[in-house]
Parts: sequence; C-alpha cells; structure tokens
Amino acid sequence: MNFEKIKEFAIEKKVYLIAAGIILMGFFYFKKGDSQDKNTEVENTQLMQKSRSSSSTTMENTASSSSVSESKTVTCDISGAVKHEGVYTLKNGARLQELIEAAGGTTSRLS
Repeated sequence: MNFEKIKEFAIEKKVYLIAAGIILMGFFYFKKGDSQDKNTEVENTQLMQKSRSSSSTTMENTASSSSVSESKTVTCDISGAVKHEGVYTLKNGARLQELIEAAGGTTSRLS
C-alpha cells in the first residue's frame, strides 16, 4: 500500500471527504433520534395500556365493593366449607387465604 498516494488523494479531495463525514455523522445522529422516539412511543403505549387496565380493574372493584380506593379495608362474605361463615372486614389488598383464616379455616364438609 502506498500511503503517500492516499495522503495526496486525501489532501486533494479534503472538501469532499469532510462533506461526506458530516453527512455520515448527520445520518447517524438522526437515526439515533428515530430509535429513541420509537422507544418512547412504545413506553407510552405500554403505560397507556397499563393505566387502562388498572382503571378498568378499579372500576370493577369499586362496583363490587364499597369504594375500595377510599378506604383501607375491604368487606367480604364467605360461606361454604369454612368453620365460621359470614361477613369479614380485612385490610385492603388482603389475600383469599387471609379471609379463610379469619373464617376459622376450612372444614372437611363437602358441598
């Protein structure tokens, strides 16, 4: 490889080489911006879907119990194969197992 010829060519065509470099950098700059915009759009879509599903879940919970979002408790009615059937008030977000324990546990009775 003759580096002298390459050097001479670069000096002669430096304006074209600089212009090509600027165009190439601009292309990568805008390409990077497009991918960030797409990522932002995907994140926004996911957030909107989450908010829609959580708002519909909240609406269902509000319809089925008395304003769960306003109080720190939830009221549940349990009957069937538990020792003490009835209505129990538990902390908001309680699990089914906690309700069964509050009702005295399960019985061996099959209905």
